[in-house]
Amino acid sequence: MATMDDVAAVAGVSGATVSRVLNGTGGVSVSTKHRVEAALTSVGYHHNRVAGSLAGGRTMMIGVALPFQGFPASTVLGVVVRIAANHNYAVLVGESGNDPSSNLRTLNSFIERRVDGIIFAAEEVLVPPEPLVEKVPLIFLDPRRITGYLAQSNPTENRGTLSLHAARMGRQSAERLLQAIQRDPKPVL
Repeated sequence: MATMDDVAAVAGVSGATVSRVLNGTGGVSVSTKHRVEAALTSVGYHHNRVAGSLAGGRTMMIGVALPFQGFPASTVLGVVVRIAANHNYAVLVGESGNDPSSNLRTLNSFIERRVDGIIFAAEEVLVPPEPLVEKVPLIFLDPRRITGYLAQSNPTENRGTLSLHAARMGRQSAERLLQAIQRDPKPVL
């Protein structure tokens, strides 16, 4: 299995430069970045994000919990996944619902997996315990703000408006969460 040192040797750069390219943390010229990317391919290197999270304190994962019934979860989730991927984040998905204890289990599951932030939509107002709030940035969505559209007219006639609103809510939530993570990363220990 190829190592970062193998990549660095082939590219003619330091291991720190390879790390900066892999993590997208800048400070690398375009030509150097291309050399490192070519070396990554030539040696068959696969970045170990788990090992990187141990060293850097970030898992590059966010948790998203949505109600799947009566909610345009796929629209919200699709937008969140695309925005997260553009920032090199993976998305861990969970289901939320009407049961506060189940919702709390979902939140705790995200924390146990060391996510860097959480987007959570629950039909019931959920007050997470303080220790949870102190560990990661949380963005709460009120699903009624989206599903309320369905009550206003025929769902088939309103599908386009619902989808646009859900996509906007997903985009705003993902952007706010990623900004919060960058501004105040709260490492989970």
